[in-house]
Amino acid sequence: MIDFLQKAWDLQQDMAAFREDIHAHPEIGNQERRTADKIRNALNALDIEVIPVLDTGTIGVLQGEEPGGAVAFRSDIDALPIQEETGLPYASCRPGLMHACGHDMHIASLLGAASILAAGRNRLKGRAVFIFQPDEEGDGGAQRILDTGVLDQLGVTAVYGAHVEPTLPVGTIGVRYGSFYANACVFDVVIKGRGCHAAEPEKGTDVVFAAAQMVESLKELNTDWIDGQRCVCSVGSFHAGTVRNILPEEAEFHGILRCTTKAMREDKMIKIRERLTAIADKNKVRAELTIRRGYPGIVNHDKDVRLVEKTAVGLLGKDHVIEEAAGTMTTEDFGFYLEKYQGAYYHVGISSPYPLHSPHMVPDEKALTYAAAVHAAVMEAALEGDNQ
Repeated sequence: MIDFLQKAWDLQQDMAAFREDIHAHPEIGNQERRTADKIRNALNALDIEVIPVLDTGTIGVLQGEEPGGAVAFRSDIDALPIQEETGLPYASCRPGLMHACGHDMHIASLLGAASILAAGRNRLKGRAVFIFQPDEEGDGGAQRILDTGVLDQLGVTAVYGAHVEPTLPVGTIGVRYGSFYANACVFDVVIKGRGCHAAEPEKGTDVVFAAAQMVESLKELNTDWIDGQRCVCSVGSFHAGTVRNILPEEAEFHGILRCTTKAMREDKMIKIRERLTAIADKNKVRAELTIRRGYPGIVNHDKDVRLVEKTAVGLLGKDHVIEEAAGTMTTEDFGFYLEKYQGAYYHVGISSPYPLHSPHMVPDEKALTYAAAVHAAVMEAALEGDNQ
């Protein structure tokens, strides 16, 4: 039997060096060309078949020498448009871009898992598939990966994934049964009216005031956790006018709605339209709403969560595997995979005092070892049929 944890510790320095190189050269969604080249070269060095997809995406295929099925593990690879403020010696060399969501950790740990499994391919049953997916932070690369049909062609029956979690200690894994990540929709609102001098508001319409009322009204859609359900509506961008003494003709704002269920999302989408229409009519302005459904949320398959939990307990001990009591309102396009295949998504502790998407976020690199070991062990267990 492979000692996954020891094998991962043996790779710790190599994984950290790879991660730091990726961290220093972040690339946003669909532009991850250097990142893709590094990943493909690493897979080639392990004698793992490389299948380029979506220009900057990569599928690695490790064929075991024993007969069996095919399971996949996904890592996202894109960075964020954030100016890094960590002061690290390997901080981003690209102004305005940063791996602030830990995708550099995801890449390095999955390559570590691939290395562990490749070293034991003589005993591997079936096919281990490694998905290095672009554009998770943008429009979502997951559905586009699925649309290529490559996973079906490889016979994949289950897909696993993981995300680093700053609030969990290094050396721990967080699992969640059922609903885990939120459903989402994104919306853009343009309010149009009649501009005028600010000293004579009665001669025009106040689109700024109307837009402010709309933002406040949408905030009222938010709920606390009640019976495992929650809604969060956020406006992250608001623009209007150019000078203080002119009421502009247009204002616009942009936001995202997150809900724990699809039914709640559909209901809140209707309410968004109703509220905006009512406020626009009241203020004699016109509101143009563009709203579209986003990521579908992550709903884990119970038997695959049990596989992850059992595997992680076997590697790390019961005290280091945490069943998370509630889901998260974060969105993640990994949910597209779980709508088609069985599988599970879990958290890897990185002990960071700063949250994801913070310009100060620094993960503890020891987490690479635990992640690589668990990822590799989960894939082997799934190929052994422990998720049936």
